[in-house]
Amino acid sequence: MEIKGFAPTSFIDYPGKVAAVIWTPGCNFRCPFCYNVDLVLNQLSLPSFSEMEILKRLQKEKDFLDGLVVTGGEPTLQPNLMDFLIKVKDKNLPVKLDTNGSTPEILEKLIDQGLVAYIALDIKAPLQPEKYSRVSGIDIEYCKQVLPKVIATIDLLTDSGVEYELRTTIAPDLLTEDDFLEIGRFCKERKGQDVFPGLYVIQNFFPAQTLNPEFAAKKSWEKERLEALREKMKPFFREVQIRSK
Repeated sequence: MEIKGFAPTSFIDYPGKVAAVIWTPGCNFRCPFCYNVDLVLNQLSLPSFSEMEILKRLQKEKDFLDGLVVTGGEPTLQPNLMDFLIKVKDKNLPVKLDTNGSTPEILEKLIDQGLVAYIALDIKAPLQPEKYSRVSGIDIEYCKQVLPKVIATIDLLTDSGVEYELRTTIAPDLLTEDDFLEIGRFCKERKGQDVFPGLYVIQNFFPAQTLNPEFAAKKSWEKERLEALREKMKPFFREVQIRSK
């Protein structure tokens, strides 16, 4: 499996755990606010880590680690992802996987084989082709193919028995509070329950090097605005959190 980044220790990427993190290259989305520019556009410019190297590091640090985070890019595009996670499972290390939800068939196999313990699903925007296309940076025809898969991933997670979170990053000038409420209504109605039975995370945006350089100059939401949005989202989800610096 291609691995283009490695952090031996993180206290923030796997909720409640000390975890190592690996980054895989390549993504089928082009979110303009994405921070991982080189992983998406300039993969050859990045150093590579072999599976053996990573597995040795995990073995060496096993007494200090509670888990491994696999992120990207979009990890489920890696053809050897399952084989690698089988090797990680042999080390009794729980795996958190970050995904855009475009490959539910891959996720289902990983879940069925007990290879992932936690899945974080990025919901980019309200689940309509026009809005999702704009925020994810993909053309609308491809978006029409992808959206049913994202929705299938939502359904898969709620019935899977694994820990999971749905999360949306505040994309400045692309998403409004009404868009977040639309996401909340969709998720709640999808399950037909009083509230959606999972965790929803509002992720703040921070200026940095981004896929679209214009986003590097855009502003984060202030704490008060985040808290106000969280209150408005509470009726839709079992739990709503803010993830911000």
